Amino acid sequence: RDRVADPRFLLQKRIEAKIAALYPNSWLPLYSRVTFSPDTPYAEAWAAGQRQDAIMARLMPHIQSESDFEKPDVQELVKTVIGQ
Repeated sequence: RDRVADPRFLLQKRIEAKIAALYPNSWLPLYSRVTFSPDTPYAEAWAAGQRQDAIMARLMPHIQSESDFEKPDVQELVKTVIGQ
């Protein structure tokens, strides 16, 4: 629960939402995957969440503010790490 007050955590969640909006076929947030995909086994959803956490760990050092997401080098990295 402490993380919801952490500005970096909140920034990461906003970036994840941007990725999900841009790449809905490639990125489904864990909460949505578990809550709104009843046919998806939890273990599968958890594994996907772990992969997404690893991707975010690669992206977030390049993002200090929400506007950084729009930078061409960040956009290129996003495409690379999610396989677009």
